[in-house]
Amino acid sequence: DLVDYMEQSRDQSLLPQTYFQAGRLFSEEGKPEKALLYYKMAQLCDSAYVDDYLMSRILAQTGYIYLRYGMLEEASDMQETAREYCKKAGDTLGVRYCTEDIATIAHMRDTFYVEPSKLVNNRYTVRAVNDKARYFMLKQKNDREAKSSKEVVFRVLEWILLLIIVLSCIFLIYRRIAGRSLHAHAD
Repeated sequence: DLVDYMEQSRDQSLLPQTYFQAGRLFSEEGKPEKALLYYKMAQLCDSAYVDDYLMSRILAQTGYIYLRYGMLEEASDMQETAREYCKKAGDTLGVRYCTEDIATIAHMRDTFYVEPSKLVNNRYTVRAVNDKARYFMLKQKNDREAKSSKEVVFRVLEWILLLIIVLSCIFLIYRRIAGRSLHAHAD
């Protein structure tokens, strides 16, 4: 699948966008845990590849999932942070949407009730997904570094082999020249 392909690619610049879009698909399919996993993985990507606009979208979508879980405080915090990224990106429409979401969440605090045991379970689920994303991204980074290290070792071995071949050629040429010199002196 596309996510696997992008994860294996040498060019990691599109990986955050790929994770974000995968998260959107899972969110649309009603699979918030999988969506949250991909949003978190997008957040954890190399910051050189995640611009302010993309980060605002990732955080806003994460906030919507927190809202589905009844985690109003966390949802509001995500929308606040997303709004700050929208401001940095110059996304005035995004700022407006985040502000509306923050106001909606504030209004919901007075009318929305989630059973405390369910809220604890939802927070546990979110923490578990975040931990899984961190583990996966760390493993992926370690795998890339190990692959890179192997490539370096193979390149060094190639250079050593090339050096041995060159030195062997030089030795054979020297031996041939030295042999001619000895024959010339013997005659």
